[in-house]
This record gives sequence, structure tokens and C-alpha cells, in this order.
Amino acid sequence: MNCTYCMSDVHGHAEAFAEILKMTRMDLKSDRLYCLGDYADWGPEGVAVIRLVMHLSEQGSVIPLIGNHDLMFLECIRDNPGEKPMTEREAQRSPDRSWLIDNRGLDTWNRYCGLETAERKRIERWLDILPYRVDITVQGKRYHLCHSFPSEIVPRKKPRFSQLRYEAVWERENDYLLCTDDISGTVIHGHTINEKIRNGHIAVEMHGQEIDIDCGAKILGMEDGACLACLRLEDMKVFYAVMT
Repeated sequence: MNCTYCMSDVHGHAEAFAEILKMTRMDLKSDRLYCLGDYADWGPEGVAVIRLVMHLSEQGSVIPLIGNHDLMFLECIRDNPGEKPMTEREAQRSPDRSWLIDNRGLDTWNRYCGLETAERKRIERWLDILPYRVDITVQGKRYHLCHSFPSEIVPRKKPRFSQLRYEAVWERENDYLLCTDDISGTVIHGHTINEKIRNGHIAVEMHGQEIDIDCGAKILGMEDGACLACLRLEDMKVFYAVMT
């Protein structure tokens, strides 16, 4: 049986990503993994995670969406066309300080700047074309996948595209049924780290027609209980990579 998985907020933790693939025994030829954004910064391997997800998406086994940290990374690329490494002091003075310093994107940026020009351009194009929402049906159930908020889907050429993409990766809403007219199923998102601790780690939270799968991989190694979670939709089983 082909299976459908959802994961979000890897934040540069390639080892945890690999552990999830191992735990789930995911068949990358037939199963589908939806990654709901935030591949870079915080963790030590942001560029490696991006390149891995890019590779898997080109094979068709991973369907990636954009997150707010990916959008900040893209904005930093556009703000710094010279694409030169920065010192911490330079990053502190940068208009992209929020991503570079507050969200620990400086290491990702400097590793990105060390890549060949063609590879940097490939990453920039890939980030820019990532969708901000995907709707799927699994075993007759409708799911709306997004990083944070299920903004209305519009073509890239529409004037509202940038606004809706920004909203989709930043906005938080408790009652998703009131968001847009086309929400008819369960919204699955990341972005907000859950507060519930179960079996010694942060756990996925399910509230009616909302499922939050962000279990704090951003702070792996910094706070007890942080982990990377992956949800299988066919049986709603959750896999947790709790790295020590």
C-alpha cells in the first residue's frame, strides 16, 4: 500500500530527517512525503537539507512547500546580489538581521555563498517556485497542507500572490474553518511549536480540523523534548526522531 506522510520544520537537522526516513521505512519510489517548509537555519546543515529535499522532489517522492524561514532566506538572497559570506558583525548591520542573527541563518547563508554560482541559482529558483498550499485527498478525507495558514491558492501572476504567500507562512489562526471559503477538510501545518509533552518529548497536536506537526526540531539539542515529527495519514501514526 502506498503511504502519505507529512513533515515540517526540519531546520537544518539532516540527521533527524534521515532518522525519520529510516523509522518510517518510507518507500521513496511509491510513497509520498509532503514537507511543509522551514528547511534551513537553526540547525547545522540547512543547505544540506535543502539540497536533499530538492533531490527527492526532483525524483517525485517529496512534495515540498515553502515556510517563513525559507521565504526569509529567499529575501536575503534578493537583498544581497553579491552573495558574499558575512561576519557576525556584518550580519548584525544587515537589513536581513532578523533571519541571519535572530533566526540563526548566518551559517546557512555562509554555506550557501560557498556553493558554485549555478547551484546557488538553482536553490534560489527552487525556493521561489515552492507552493504555499497543497490540497490532497487520502482515503476519502480532504487535507489542506500549508506551513502555517491555508491562504487561498492563486496563480503566481495574480497581484495577490505575494501577499497570500506571505500570509500562508506567517499567519496563525485557531479556527481554520473561518479562514477561507474553500476549507472543507483538515488543515495540517507546522510553524508553531506544540506545547504538549508526551512520553518525554513534544507531541503532535490534533484539534478538530487542525493538526500541528511542529515538535520543535528548530531547538533540537537546546531544549529537552524537542524532536522532528512525521505523520502518516493512512493510519494517523506519528513517528518521532528524538535525537540525543
